[in-house]
Amino acid sequence: MTKVLIVFHDGDKKSGATASMLDLLTELIKCKDLKIICLIPKYGSLYDELKRLRIKTYVIKYYSGRYSLGSYKGTVWNIIKTSIKQLITFLSFMKVKNKFMNIDVVYTNTSDNYMGLLLSIFLKKKNIFHIREFGLEDQHQKHIITDHLYYSLVNKYANEVIVISEALKNKIIKYITGNNLNLIYDDVHIQNKPMLNYANSARLRKFIIIGTLCEGKGQKIAIEAMHNLIREGYLCHLKIIGNNRVPYASYLNKIVADYNLSDYVEFMGFRHDLDQIRLDNDVCLIPSLSEAFGRVTIESMAAGMIVVASDSGASKEIINDGINGFLFSSGSVSDLTSVLKKILDVESNNLECIRKRALVDSQKYTSGHAASSIYNLIIN
Repeated sequence: MTKVLIVFHDGDKKSGATASMLDLLTELIKCKDLKIICLIPKYGSLYDELKRLRIKTYVIKYYSGRYSLGSYKGTVWNIIKTSIKQLITFLSFMKVKNKFMNIDVVYTNTSDNYMGLLLSIFLKKKNIFHIREFGLEDQHQKHIITDHLYYSLVNKYANEVIVISEALKNKIIKYITGNNLNLIYDDVHIQNKPMLNYANSARLRKFIIIGTLCEGKGQKIAIEAMHNLIREGYLCHLKIIGNNRVPYASYLNKIVADYNLSDYVEFMGFRHDLDQIRLDNDVCLIPSLSEAFGRVTIESMAAGMIVVASDSGASKEIINDGINGFLFSSGSVSDLTSVLKKILDVESNNLECIRKRALVDSQKYTSGHAASSIYNLIIN
């Protein structure tokens, strides 16, 4: 039996990378020749879910190895905080490393932290790195040890590296040599069958954005597009879903206040009822400057929503403009405004073919292909 240690980056089962790994685990735990063990940095909903799945889980404190960019003073302070946290991560590694001497495979889920890397170097076992984010382009973050050093170490110690989109592969390939770079699109487990709220279909005017509140996710672009729409007399509403206690949320709230959009833009905070929220709204906006994959895109397509995404990153690998959704020029407020006006101006039945095609195309990512491919990487 092959013993696999999965190293998670956080304790929230709803965060994108963690949710994707949970979808994968539901398939891998069915494999009788695999023994799955998990390492997570804190207690929370992920711990509860792993317990429900009867997966042995270790909890020890470790932190992200990346710092957020901001103003000069803000960046320096973030570097200091992140550096201190890496000391805690290293001390945690020293405490836990001997517990995993009998592990056969170290599987690091995301490039966010260094716990998996440290274990990979120390244990000298088969190492798999699942890289799910750009870092700078999508989350405005850099590795404290520099991106170049991090990926160089991954290249040296990884037996297999997995990326989740062609766009991400094009970034990573300059660091990773040989034939151990694998492009495997995530499986997305859809909880509910598609349901459409036809009460909203007559006039598509309810928009949502789901994701981390940060510059790279493009919430500011969406707010400015809303400002344009409201000035031109369109009736629409935008819900921004994500942790609204971060500093960037205050910045976005100020923009909303300056534009007098408080009646039209609502900050919902972090939510666990996303399935219901999707059913109650019409259009999902993905204005990210560079989306590494598109889990939110696929989940929204599967819910029967119209998806509007920027034409950068992996979004253009999923969205076929005018066929199963819409694309706009990345970073362009005017182009996003134009696309949303086009949607708002047409009769709903003219968009039903796009909804139906989106539903069909979303099924490509629910087939279990990723689990099968990754299983083969683990055992071979």
